[in-house]
Amino acid sequence: MENVCDICGFQNHPKARYCGKCGVDLTEEPTPAESERHKPTNHVFKWCEVYSVLTTDNRPFIAFFNLLVNISTGNCDIEFCGCPVCRSAYYEIETVRINAKENKTLKPSSREIVSKFYKEDIAGMRLDLPGFIKYKIQKK
Repeated sequence: MENVCDICGFQNHPKARYCGKCGVDLTEEPTPAESERHKPTNHVFKWCEVYSVLTTDNRPFIAFFNLLVNISTGNCDIEFCGCPVCRSAYYEIETVRINAKENKTLKPSSREIVSKFYKEDIAGMRLDLPGFIKYKIQKK
């Protein structure tokens, strides 16, 4: 059974009570005009949007869990836009990858990381979260 938010179009888990993107109560009946607003699609969220929801939402675990379910089922992807929040996350992810691969203890703000990735155009770059998690599990 589909559970598409009529406000933002997010594809939620079939049993979700609240939208994983905008937080609307999905158990309330939408008005006829709202139900035609969005059709189900595979959504792409910017990292900075996800970060904002997870740090400001009064139900961060619910938002995180809904996002995790939707990513793991292939209903949404996360990409970077190039803003400072996305760039910071990209540095952190690359730092974890390099530290594991090269047995280093770099920080995301280290010269080696910043100089290597500062000029990289990350706008539109997608985060392969399942691949990243698998990589981290294999490296432990």
